[in-house]
Amino acid sequence: MPGNSSTDGIVIDGELVESGDWSGPGGGRTVARDRRVGTMVLEVARGGLLRRGLPVDRAEVAIVTNVAEDHLGEYGIESVDDLAQAKLVVAKAVRNGNVLVTNADDPLLVRHAPGGPDTSWFSLDPTTGHLAAAVAGGSVGWTVVDDTLVRRTGRSDDPVVAVDELPATYGGAAKHNVANALAAAAAANVLGVPLPVIAEGLRNFVPNASTNPGRANSYELDGVTVVVDFAHNVHAVEAMAGLAAALGGRRTCVLFSQAGDRSDDALADLAGAVHATGPDRYIVAEVPKYLRGRAPMEVPRLLAAALRARGVDQASVLEAPDAVVGTEHALSWAEPGDVVLLLTLQHREQVDALLRERGATAVQ
Repeated sequence: MPGNSSTDGIVIDGELVESGDWSGPGGGRTVARDRRVGTMVLEVARGGLLRRGLPVDRAEVAIVTNVAEDHLGEYGIESVDDLAQAKLVVAKAVRNGNVLVTNADDPLLVRHAPGGPDTSWFSLDPTTGHLAAAVAGGSVGWTVVDDTLVRRTGRSDDPVVAVDELPATYGGAAKHNVANALAAAAAANVLGVPLPVIAEGLRNFVPNASTNPGRANSYELDGVTVVVDFAHNVHAVEAMAGLAAALGGRRTCVLFSQAGDRSDDALADLAGAVHATGPDRYIVAEVPKYLRGRAPMEVPRLLAAALRARGVDQASVLEAPDAVVGTEHALSWAEPGDVVLLLTLQHREQVDALLRERGATAVQ
């Protein structure tokens, strides 16, 4: 039976046996020690890798989806190049003919990931030069051709499934989930899963609060589209803001927050990433669980100041003591046809409960 560990908990055969952040080595080892488990899927966080290393000696396949600036200044990681090399520690578990799956659209991974046929590359662009070179060198590539996921070898393009059949991609608007689908398909194929079965699995993966909590969960409430996500760095915020823009709302409200262990410059960059998407309303929320040395409400004040420094009118920015209060303000502000994007780190379950109490229904 399958077992997995992640930032959401430890799950064995579909049953949550331990909630919380188990993306460190302890979570992986707990799954590995369960005698019922035949296949493990382990989320391996950067912090756990740097503190305690890999949770297993070897793996049939490892995935690195992307590298984005976050957590710099911790455990000797001072640059995104350092971060790329830290994430690629997982490649050490796929030696001796096993496979690393990684992203040909990420320059850092192209620079640092090992080459050769034991690395399988994916790309949203079928004309990407690195993907073409890797396939010519014997690697298996994964890309999108005519809005269809395909497996590319030196002999052929094998269609897998149309993008618009995958709920997690929102018809292709969630481009980061198109990339994630390519990575998942590549990994499953390494494990011997046939292409039709991979297609069926991707079709059946629905990003709602039950199956994939806090990852692009979409709701409808009195004509307002609400999207809840865990995004908390520039790269993730840009991806989610792109999705919100693609949903075509009349107006947009974005609630966002950050842990207190980020630098003032990193907080300003996060605010800049949100500002670049042009929301009509901003809500900056405290994350009480993750003050990490900051004074209460210091982070929201810094985020608000960074928005004002970019020309945002003070009346368009609200500072909230937590994401639940911020969500209440967002729903009070929103009107039919608007999009509300809630980027919440700590209060995901409470936000979901609040939305359902107000009568929201899951879109998927």
